[in-house]
Amino acid sequence: MPENIREFTMKFTGKLNSYHIIALGFLVALYMLWWGISNAGVYSSVPTPLTSHYVVSTDGNVQEMWSRSGTFLGTSHISLDAAGGVLFALGTLDPHKNLTVNAINEEDGNLIWHARYDGRPVTLSATRTNVYVGTLGGAQVRAYNIRTGENVWTKRFFSASAVEYLNTFDDKLYVRTSNDKFYVLQADNGKLTQDWDDDGWQSRVKYFSEGNEFTTNIIFEKRGNGLGYITAIDKNTEKPLWESDRNIISNVAATEDAVYFLTLDGKLVGLDARSGNMVATVIFAPSPFVLNSPNASTGRYFVAVDYNTKMLFAQIGDSYQLFAFKTE
Repeated sequence: MPENIREFTMKFTGKLNSYHIIALGFLVALYMLWWGISNAGVYSSVPTPLTSHYVVSTDGNVQEMWSRSGTFLGTSHISLDAAGGVLFALGTLDPHKNLTVNAINEEDGNLIWHARYDGRPVTLSATRTNVYVGTLGGAQVRAYNIRTGENVWTKRFFSASAVEYLNTFDDKLYVRTSNDKFYVLQADNGKLTQDWDDDGWQSRVKYFSEGNEFTTNIIFEKRGNGLGYITAIDKNTEKPLWESDRNIISNVAATEDAVYFLTLDGKLVGLDARSGNMVATVIFAPSPFVLNSPNASTGRYFVAVDYNTKMLFAQIGDSYQLFAFKTE
């Protein structure tokens, strides 16, 4: 070390006392805390697609519209939904960036807006007005305007560490938190209308869980871990209508007419909501799809459908690809 630098260093360190050292340590700790928060949700390593899929054929009045690669969606709970002509993907279009709420134009697949989030976003649900996002690491729900990305309202649940489930129905937002409590919020303003301590309504939410879907008259209950199946249940009588094969690897998405899901053998399938008969099939290659395992690290498989535009979307977990289809 040059003598002049050594002399300066000695003079500088000589002026430091224990209070200075404590203050410097405190500043370093604050920086580390800031860095951890600002990088929450960033992939620790870039996921590597195991393959690349393409559409071999479609039937049942399903038309492929577009696809995009490099869609790294969340690995827990529901990370895809669509409403009002906008597709919402919970994740990132760049693995080096934070997990965000991405609003994507249904017609061309281009990004409309994205919103940074405090905590780790883990689940979402959308309507024609707002998209609702729940987080891990401080349980809260945030509502965003689907057109502008403006934060409309925020609701915090201080007794829980995470929001694990969201679903919108009849202008209500149903929320389940990590401490197994259920809340019903007014969807437009976030005001609490019912909570778990209210009597007489808990039994009515037994079907509100991850992977399930609802229409006006039918409940589609997703059962099974890994490879699952769905049971269609009449909402009024709670009697089963039909049951699917046991090869479903995604959540389910439904309109009043049909219910959609991905199957292990490389297909996007649509079944008639009332009868369970096949109404649409999209065949991907290569197949089958790859499930996450110690030998194969993949993302999750998700589907979403827009009630109004009838646009259908599929996120393929082993290739990190997003496909869009128009249904009739």
